[in-house]
Amino acid sequence: PERETALAELQVLQEEIEKLRAELVQYGQCDPASLADKERVNYLAKEAALRWTDNVVLVRSHFMEKYPTLNIDEFNQYFDIKIDFEDLE
Repeated sequence: PERETALAELQVLQEEIEKLRAELVQYGQCDPASLADKERVNYLAKEAALRWTDNVVLVRSHFMEKYPTLNIDEFNQYFDIKIDFEDLE
């Protein structure tokens, strides 16, 4: 009898845990830790994009100095760089 009562109580508690986990999943998108992680990932992605943009601008300026007859439009066309390349917003 005690064992059966304990097993029944265990079953009820496990079901309650599952219900609470399902509820937690619904609120998971609003979790402060999850939101902080997303903000961090976005920040790192933007910083990486800025770094690559800076690198391309440095390479382009190097080519402009090394080959003075090359103009910036030709360089951009050759490397398929769009007019709004530096606008990351």
